[in-house]
Amino acid sequence: LAAIYDWHTGFAFAGFGMLIGLGIYLVGQKHLPAESGREVRLRMPLSKGDRRRIAGLVLVWPVSCMFWIAQTQVWNVYNLWVRDHLDLRVGRFTVPVPWLQAIDGLAPVIMLPAILALWRRQAVRHQEPDSLVKLAIGCAIFSASAVWLAAAPAVSGPDGKAPLLWGVAFHFISNLGWLYFTPIIVTLFAAKSPASLRGTMIGVNTTAVFAASLISGRIGGLYERLSPSEFWLLHAAIVGSGSLLVLT
Repeated sequence: LAAIYDWHTGFAFAGFGMLIGLGIYLVGQKHLPAESGREVRLRMPLSKGDRRRIAGLVLVWPVSCMFWIAQTQVWNVYNLWVRDHLDLRVGRFTVPVPWLQAIDGLAPVIMLPAILALWRRQAVRHQEPDSLVKLAIGCAIFSASAVWLAAAPAVSGPDGKAPLLWGVAFHFISNLGWLYFTPIIVTLFAAKSPASLRGTMIGVNTTAVFAASLISGRIGGLYERLSPSEFWLLHAAIVGSGSLLVLT
């Protein structure tokens, strides 16, 4: 767990380094060669509507942080859970623990066409949820996937290990939430930000991963003191609270 926390800390400080780079760019951009029309747009004062949209995006930022607190555990403490609480045997072959994480990259690709088709069908019927509702749905689904992990003891054998397919199903459930959340929040920050600050605000959204990595690393230390079910229910509560915040 100490190694996991060190990884989280390193990842977080890598994000901090990017923030420093962004600050250097913003301070030093006056020394860049002028571009026709661009310099004028950068110096235009923000309107009242622009400031209102920025404030709205800032209010959404903690929700992004809550989502990534749960998501980043899939890259870390989840490996320990898979090793100790999932039956990795397929005949005489033992599935390597990292193979489960590989499913995390495959599941969105498999599900994306169906999700896009669903959204297109909903749009034709004027029933497609708006961006905020999609964020809430994504958080709720990811919360359900954490509850799925917490419920693993209910299907575990005498050895205390759940079937391999239980872990596989988790990746498809959690990545359904990922599809509803991650692309949508990037689009939201890009669409609602003033043109002169669009890149900066997308960067602000990325800092949620930085903050969540620090917090998630700390929470990972609780894995030694909580039962596995309590640990995953804690994450379900965190990301589920993000869903409630968006809806309110």
